[in-house]
Amino acid sequence: MQAAGTGADGEVLTIRETAAVLKVCTATVQRWIRDGKLPAARITHQTIRIRRADLEAWYAEQLAAAQGRA
Repeated sequence: MQAAGTGADGEVLTIRETAAVLKVCTATVQRWIRDGKLPAARITHQTIRIRRADLEAWYAEQLAAAQGRA
């Protein structure tokens, strides 16, 4: 998937792209961002971007926490 961004290190994703990567609906991603659970940058009033590096780090933390509860 090619997302808006400049190279692998600075790649950023839209909410829709993030939802597709995580296989959740866009409303879930928006809720996680609103609740401060998923780091994101608000570019304009309606434009939000998620850095791929932040998404991967967040996902790794979620997996580790889930494994700790199992």
